[in-house]
Amino acid sequence: MALPLTAYTTYAANHNTTVNSSQNKTNTSTVLDTIGQEESQFGDVQGISDVASLEQLGYGDCWADSTWLYNKLTAAGVQARIMGYEDRGNGDGYRHAWVEINTGNGWQTWNYSGYHSQHNGDNGYGTPYVLIGPGNPNPDIGSTGY
Repeated sequence: MALPLTAYTTYAANHNTTVNSSQNKTNTSTVLDTIGQEESQFGDVQGISDVASLEQLGYGDCWADSTWLYNKLTAAGVQARIMGYEDRGNGDGYRHAWVEINTGNGWQTWNYSGYHSQHNGDNGYGTPYVLIGPGNPNPDIGSTGY
C-alpha cells in the first residue's frame, strides 16, 4: 500500500525503518508521472461529469476529470483535494473544478500543462475553495451543492 510522505515518515519512525527521502521523492515522482500520463489521454467535453463515462468514452468535463484524478492520486497515497470557485465563476454559471495535491511542500495545483492535459487547473474565474477535502472515500462534486 502506498502511503503519503507524512504517513510514510510516521510509519518508518514507529517501526525503526530508515527513511530514504531521495528514494521516496523518486517514487512519488514516478507515481505522479504515471497518473499524469494516463490523465492526459482524456479529452475535455462538457456535460460528461461522471467518472464511469470518462473512463468508458475517453473524455469528460472538469468534474469527471477531477474526480478521476482525486481517486487515482488518493489510491496511490498522494494527498489530494478537489477545488472549485466560491462564487461559481463570477455568477456566470460556470462551475469549474480542478485538483490540488500536497506531497509535503504545501498545496499545489495539479500540473495539467506539464502532462499536456486537455483539462486545466485554476483558471481565475472566481475565488477558489475546497469542494472535496483530502481523505473523502466517495468524492461527489454534485453532492456539495456546487
